[in-house]
Amino acid sequence: MSSTSRMKKRLDQNSSEKLFPNGEKFFLSFAEFTSFSLKLQAQSYENLEAIKMNLNTKSISKNEKRRIILDYVKRTHSNENRFVSKREIRKFFHVELYNYFENIFDMYQQLNIEILLCFCPKDYAKKKIIEYVRERSKKNIYPFKKEIEAELKIHIYSYYKGIKHLYQESGVDFRLYQKRVYDLETHSNSDLENLENRNKILNLIREGVKEGMYPSTMLIQEKLNLAFYKYFNDIYEAYEKAGVNYDRPCPIILGKKKEKVLTEIAIYLLRRMGYEIKRVSILDKNNYNCGEDINVVDKNGNEFLIEIKAYGKNKRVTKREIDQLINYVKNRSGSKGIIITTSEVISRTKENILIIDGKELVDLVYIHRLTSFLEDIKWIQLAKVNKKEIIEAKTKKRKEIVEFIRKNPNMILPLEIEKSLRLDLRTYFGKRSIKLIERIKENPNIYSDPAYKVPL
Repeated sequence: MSSTSRMKKRLDQNSSEKLFPNGEKFFLSFAEFTSFSLKLQAQSYENLEAIKMNLNTKSISKNEKRRIILDYVKRTHSNENRFVSKREIRKFFHVELYNYFENIFDMYQQLNIEILLCFCPKDYAKKKIIEYVRERSKKNIYPFKKEIEAELKIHIYSYYKGIKHLYQESGVDFRLYQKRVYDLETHSNSDLENLENRNKILNLIREGVKEGMYPSTMLIQEKLNLAFYKYFNDIYEAYEKAGVNYDRPCPIILGKKKEKVLTEIAIYLLRRMGYEIKRVSILDKNNYNCGEDINVVDKNGNEFLIEIKAYGKNKRVTKREIDQLINYVKNRSGSKGIIITTSEVISRTKENILIIDGKELVDLVYIHRLTSFLEDIKWIQLAKVNKKEIIEAKTKKRKEIVEFIRKNPNMILPLEIEKSLRLDLRTYFGKRSIKLIERIKENPNIYSDPAYKVPL
């Protein structure tokens, strides 16, 4: 059975799921889904009857509302071992955190819960960073930028101009830091140390592959704080010594697999939120992978066109991709658009498009009790291939496009070719024009022309 068939079977089974004990089925709009979430969340808390109240009710005092929020945050931290963000509070209670607390730091201080420095006021965070540097310096360990950021979960440049500025603010002689850097760079390891470091690299590779990831040289150096090329000539040698085939997946196959996984997550989530699924592009045999990825309606019959972008955590969802959905919406009178993505870098838009990014997706997965999908989301965000493989895959696809155009001389319009091949020429050539088509027909080797290559 193919992966698509298995997914379809799971979705068909899930379609009979009862959202309420009496068998009623509700379809909620995005403005209404929070109250539905509230009902689901309250079932898990025996003493949280107060959370069912609407905090906008005038009969409840501000102090009582503050107490309800604190109670929810405390229970969530205790039961689920996670922090509640201001975004979650806004979605869950329909209130702004700043109406009840100075900031998120103030809220957690009232509960005596220590939070990450990135949530703290800047002056408080800088004080803690300086304390850390001074404490380490007393032990004759002058921390590097990456060590500080990894330990404190912050970005140095959010608080200081650089590592030198931090040491100056801490009152620690920066020359001592420079001496540590020099000692490490010129230090000659013993044979035993070299063997231990090689084994660390090999173990990291083995562990990474077990989790479905293939650690790159950059990742190895960042994780272990080692100079990779001191121990191996290249990444292939390291994988060979680790007894692992360097078999990273083709980027196109990996991308399709990610798309299927995120589509499945989105369908389960949308059904939990009360939407009726009308069409799924990758399951539609008649119009496979055409148009919007998912089509849903709410209880009032309002139509939503949804695009799925299964991207890495730091890969940007571009304005062009958002514009594509805007065009779908304009061509479908009365519909609204939603982008669901695992990316956390978005080109925002003023149009009537709702964007659920990676962080918001994780919040919704927690709220709707679909935490079994958290590992899948993490995999989508982290799994990747190296640039060499991306270049090879794109070059291969460019050759296929050139061959198709030369075999079909009557096709002169870019949109006609894109419709036939179900792709966007700009993805592979950076341009879309009749002139490009003419150029391809004249020059069969255009796929290797640097002028028509798309930057990675």
